[in-house]
Formats: sequence, structure tokens, C-alpha cells
Amino acid sequence: MEHSKLIELLKTFSSKELREFHEFAQSPFFNKNVELVRFYEHLRSLAPTFPPAKVEREAVFAVLYPQKPYDEKQLNYLNNFLLKLAEQFVAYGRFRQNELLERYQLMESYTQRNLDKHYQFVYGQTTKLLEEWPSRNLEFYQLQYLHADISNRHFLKQQIRRFDDRLQLAADYLDQYYLAAKLKYSCEMLDRKMSIAAEYEVRFADVVSQLVEANPQLQTPPIAVYHTLLNMLLDMGNAGHFNKLVALTERYKGSFPMEELKDLYSYAINYCIRRVNQGAPEFLDELFQQYLKSLEAGTLMDGGFLSPWAYKNLIGVGLRLKKFDWTEDFIRQYNDKLVPEARANALHYNLAELYYYKQDHDAALSHLNKVEFSDIYYNLDTKKMMLKIYFELDEIDALLSLLASFKMFLKRTKLISAANKVAYQNFVQALTLLARKERRVVPALEKLISSPEPIGDRAWLKQMLQRTPVY
Repeated sequence: MEHSKLIELLKTFSSKELREFHEFAQSPFFNKNVELVRFYEHLRSLAPTFPPAKVEREAVFAVLYPQKPYDEKQLNYLNNFLLKLAEQFVAYGRFRQNELLERYQLMESYTQRNLDKHYQFVYGQTTKLLEEWPSRNLEFYQLQYLHADISNRHFLKQQIRRFDDRLQLAADYLDQYYLAAKLKYSCEMLDRKMSIAAEYEVRFADVVSQLVEANPQLQTPPIAVYHTLLNMLLDMGNAGHFNKLVALTERYKGSFPMEELKDLYSYAINYCIRRVNQGAPEFLDELFQQYLKSLEAGTLMDGGFLSPWAYKNLIGVGLRLKKFDWTEDFIRQYNDKLVPEARANALHYNLAELYYYKQDHDAALSHLNKVEFSDIYYNLDTKKMMLKIYFELDEIDALLSLLASFKMFLKRTKLISAANKVAYQNFVQALTLLARKERRVVPALEKLISSPEPIGDRAWLKQMLQRTPVY
């Protein structure tokens, strides 16, 4: 049962959820089968690790029915029904998280039962909850539409022949929700098409843009932000759209929940990265500023810890801007905000990169030798930095030896994507040619470095090619 859907689901439960599911399973409203309760109580005793030997089917059955021979059919019955019960518990928990959705169902029920006094009381509660809703994102306008729609259907059932604004409100909120959602999805599709070979069809984006531009009253925070983001993604060369997006994000950052704000900062960060890669180095400082804003807003955190890749990327930008003192302070100050198992590698690798930029190769190598290769990307980047150091120190024997082993490692590994593998392989190939210092290989080397194919440290290779004497 180790890899059953039931065990995999229970492994995601917190201690609080494990306790509450026990109460849920004991409730006769949801479950009248006492054997399911016994089954769950045994599985709960094995949480959170669920040792493989103890969740083997025969072992579980022997605990539940010590006097009976193993019965596969009976265990399947218990497993399937407990899985369904756990799924109901999860769905119910999600439903209860949004108090408004629960009250909307209640308003619908009171309308159908002709309990107008009950309806009006809940209507007042939901109106107040909406006024106090913490964000003004897509969900808010969807909830406003649902509120107005239910209110309009309640009014129609009263059969009162007079004007009521709830029909107009339902239509207006539907427009605002639809346009914001359409813009958001269009942005996501365009962004993915820039990153992967995706065949998304971004339909009606031009029509939606025209509607937004022609109707200023539609400029809610999500519509304003995602319309600007759409313009930025469609016209990457126009920095005005980027500047407007940055301004709107800062202006409306209180309107978006943390996860959505994280996405908005990521769009700005990715834009800067693309512009830098396209040969616009002035965006490097803007990239640094966007990372700092994201850090301050808390959107670089994941589960209470700083993302190790955001940590590494921000350090890399600081080093390229030669902010060495700031970078060293950041490395040491924020290292303990990483997940504990990532701290040692992150500290030594990033200090190595700092010393490499400061041209203290001995200190850099000292820290690189302390990086453990438990993470594939630290493994790859450590090898790559060592190769660069050996080349700059003219340690040819060490360079050639590492090039040979790295080439074989890249050929065998299946732990990285095809695009990343090509980038590392092209770097190894280019550095192998460069190490020969032969004039006759220069054309092939220049062609490789300037090709549109991905290649690691392209700028460094170009710099080394220019300064390395060839014979």
C-alpha cells in the first residue's frame, strides 16, 4: 500500500488534519462504517512516515483481522472507501476555507425555500464580508459577480415589477471578472511560449485590449495590471510597458494575495533577464531592484524559507554589478533563511562565486571543494566554475582532466533537461577548443559561441577568446 493513492494523500496531511479527519470519519453523518474508523486509526498510528514494511497489505490486514486469513477483496474495499472519505474531507475543508462561497450556497437555499427573512440576514453578512475582503484580484470580482447574480435571482423570485440594480451589478462584475481572467490567461500563455515550445493560441487578446482601452471604468486593479503586462509581453522592446507594470504592481500590491503578487514580480524579473540576455545591460540594475522588491515583499519565500535559487540568482546579479560588500553581507545574513539541508552547499558555492569575481581563485577553490554534490545543479555549476578557474590560472592538466570527466558525466546523466544539457555540453566543447590555443580552431569556436543554441557563460567565453593568445 506504500504507493497507493490513499497513503500518498494521507502523507500530505498535517497533524491537525490527521486529527480532524479522525473526527470526520467518526461522524455518522459522513460515515457509518466502524471498520473504516479502525482502519484509519491504524494508518494514523503510522503517520507521518508510513514505514513501507508496516503498510504492506498483508501486515495491515493482520493488524485489523488477526484471526482471519488475508482477504485481498476486503482490504480493497476498506482502502477504496477510506480514500473516498478522505477526498470528501479534503473537498469539505477547501469549501470551508472560503466563507463567502458557503454563505452563497445558504442564500441559494433560503431563496428556494422562500425564507426571505433568513435570506436578508445572510445577504447582509455577505455584503459586509465582501466590503472587508482583503484583496481586489480576480477572485474578488468573481465573488462580487456571484453575490450580485444570486441577489438578482432572489429579486426575480419576489415578482416585483420595479427597477433593481442587481442585474446591472451582476453584468458589470461579470465583465470585470471575465476581462481580468482573459488577460491573465493570455499573459500566462505568452510567457510560456517564450520559455518552451508551446502551441498556445492567444485568442481575442486584441479585442479585449480594445475594450479595456475604450472603457476606463473597467480599469480595476487586475485589469490594469494584466492589460499592461499583456502589452509588455507583446512588445518586449518597449520599456515603457515594463515601467508602467512596475508602477502598477507597487501601487496595487495590497490588492493581490501573496501567490499572485509573487507571479507579478516574477514577470518583471523575467523581463529584465530577457532584456539583459538580448544585449541590454542597463536592465541588470533594474533586475537587481526587482529582486530586492520581491525580497522585501516576501515573495521569494516558499513555505517560510527563502528559495535557494532566488538566493543564488540575487547573489549572481549583485556580483555582476560588482556590489561585493553588499553581496557578502547578503550571503551570510540570508543563509539561515534557506531550508536547513541547503544551507551548507549554498554558503560555500556562493562564497566561492564571490571570491571568483574578486579574482581570489584560491579562496574560491577552497569553498568549491566543500560543496557536496547531492544537488545536481550545484554539482554542474561547481564543475563549471572550477573549469573557468583552471583556465584562468593556466592549469592545463587539471583543466583537461576535468573537461574529460565532465563531458562523460553530461553524457550519462538523466537528471537535467535536454536544453540545460546542451548548454553545458556546448560550454565544455567551446572551452576544449579554447584550451588548444590554436588559430585554426578560432572560426569554429566563434561560430559555436555566437550560435543561437544555448551555451553556458557565453559572455565569459567571448571575453576569454579575445584575451587568449593563439598560435
